[in-house]
Amino acid sequence: MIAARAAAAFGPAVIDGYGKMLANAQHPVGGLDAILGLASIGVCHEAARRATIDVIQNERERLNRRPVIAPEFFALGFARALRLLESAGSGEPPGGPNGPSFRVDPFQADAAGSYPALEALPAALDLPAWKYIPALSAGRGETTPSPAEAFGMFVRAWIGGNEPTPTLVRVQ
Repeated sequence: MIAARAAAAFGPAVIDGYGKMLANAQHPVGGLDAILGLASIGVCHEAARRATIDVIQNERERLNRRPVIAPEFFALGFARALRLLESAGSGEPPGGPNGPSFRVDPFQADAAGSYPALEALPAALDLPAWKYIPALSAGRGETTPSPAEAFGMFVRAWIGGNEPTPTLVRVQ
């Protein structure tokens, strides 16, 4: 969520940059990163909300006319971000984090068809970080993925979804 907070801090001045990043993204991770940045700006800057919605809607309309990997992930990200932006400022309480949302890949769609990163975004932007991130238990905190979990996230994002054993990567 650090990147989301940074995008919100830079504000409307970086909408075009995120729009270009989204327009050029071929992999879902790059696309969802740009969508998250745009959504962060729109949630925090009411005057820029319409502009961020327009960028996301335009890219959603272009989706089936450009080569991307796993377009269904882009489509899901577009839909969730647009719902989030359309409800921003409506007085609805922001979604909150839970232990499992910090232990999963934030760009891995859950059973409800959402991305934890987008679900947790309003709360992450609204609260100071020390209030948003749940307290860590002694030792490895519940928010810290194990090496095997982190490896699985990397594989899903960059290699293609198969879950090979961690012996394929040597960390020194």
